[in-house]
Amino acid sequence: MCAALTAISILDGDTSRFHNAWVNRIDIRPLLQPDGQQEPPVTSLKDIRSVLNCEVLDQIAKEAITLPKAPKWRPWLDSQLDFYLTLTNLNGLVYEVTQQGGAPQRFIDHADRIQYRLLKPGAPVPVPSDPALRMLPATPQNPQQQGIWDELKTAALATGAFPVALLNRRLLFDNDYFNNRSWWYGAQSWPAHVQRTGQLDPNRTPVPDPLPAPYLFVDGGVTNNEPFELVRRTLVGDASGLTPSVKEGEKARQAALMIDPFPADTREDGYTEMQQDLFHVVPAIYTALRNQSRFRTEDLLGALDLDESSRFLIAPIRTTGASGGRPVTPSLASGTLGAFGGFLHQPFREHDYQLGRRNCQQFLREWFTLPATNGLFQNWPDEKKALARPRSGNPAGPVYLPIIPLLGVDLQAELPSPSWDGARLPVATLENEIAPLLEQRIGWLTDLVKKDLPKGWWWLNTGYSWFIQPKLRKLALNTAMNKVRRSLNDAGLLVPEQTEAQLKAQEG
Repeated sequence: MCAALTAISILDGDTSRFHNAWVNRIDIRPLLQPDGQQEPPVTSLKDIRSVLNCEVLDQIAKEAITLPKAPKWRPWLDSQLDFYLTLTNLNGLVYEVTQQGGAPQRFIDHADRIQYRLLKPGAPVPVPSDPALRMLPATPQNPQQQGIWDELKTAALATGAFPVALLNRRLLFDNDYFNNRSWWYGAQSWPAHVQRTGQLDPNRTPVPDPLPAPYLFVDGGVTNNEPFELVRRTLVGDASGLTPSVKEGEKARQAALMIDPFPADTREDGYTEMQQDLFHVVPAIYTALRNQSRFRTEDLLGALDLDESSRFLIAPIRTTGASGGRPVTPSLASGTLGAFGGFLHQPFREHDYQLGRRNCQQFLREWFTLPATNGLFQNWPDEKKALARPRSGNPAGPVYLPIIPLLGVDLQAELPSPSWDGARLPVATLENEIAPLLEQRIGWLTDLVKKDLPKGWWWLNTGYSWFIQPKLRKLALNTAMNKVRRSLNDAGLLVPEQTEAQLKAQEG
């Protein structure tokens, strides 16, 4: 979603779209409302496409990804801007690895992506040589060009569609879209190469859907939450990935910036003794897969290496005071409940948005830098060269210059740390506003279970209505609310703060 919002913000010069979409508009309350406009309507448990009502997400995408009537262009940008949306393709793509003298081996790839190219206003719209490249003209001139922008809205929702909780999305693609992608080793003349197989046959009868055919997508973070290698290959201009990045600070001309919020409810010691029964093992497997897909250790270590200038990392840091204060955890108010905590309370999201602005300012000033001897700064005016300074913690070391300098009084004034206490959620709001909506949503889901029971089995329907359903609703509500209370209370985000005795009393 952020990449799509960036594209629109470039064209209208208004960055408030981020704040409106992520802070003001999204909230748990509409997500817990009964489904209204879903087609086909939900009349059975098998009709459910997501646990939460995602109609508000469609509204947000429609409002946020809207082209301005008079598009602009930033003078420091090239005539085009490429960006990717990473997705998890639930259909999967079958590829065949061919080695000279060996039998072909096949694998299924679910880590997908869409590459878009935003064009400068007035620029001609070329026919891409790569069918997998989507052109985004600033002013669409025909239905086909407008269709790419409409696709972007759906793709933006798909890239954040957390499985099961949020609605999966359908996008249409033909064989050419996938067949002509540059792959790791795409040249079929090579002794070893990879090519796609198992594609749709447009001549078979019946055709499942006239090509292009629908593919189903969810959050790209399921398969690759850190598509660093994809960005690196684009920067070096080599889809094979064989060309290395220039890492030396004096020679670097391009770099990947990794923005990592790391939203997780983790204990400081990180150790929990595990039981061997399936009741504990099955959810632990899910947690392990989710956590491991969020990052690749080698990419993080490279970004943290101060001697490597081909990649940088910005992550949230909350301190006890101004710059130089002691870091405290958690950093993000929205990081509770597996990053779903932000939906509960607008001040959570406001805190994190303002913390992000402060962290970004500090990052640009202190860490997004190159040695002052880099040729990038050769023609800089003295005003900018005067910003050269050693890096924090090494006052006697070499001097560095910021790649994006903060010029002017407003940008140089240090942004304040947002108040953690001011972001806290009143217990009364949680119990009197959110809990009833959650109970209503759970009741709706359990009612759907009843509709799927065999009609002639009166004893089963009666037993479910009188005994099973009430207990199921109570168990689901108590389990969810207990997790919410403990997660928020442990993070110091409930007011008044709950004691252990109070939490246990509510759990009982």
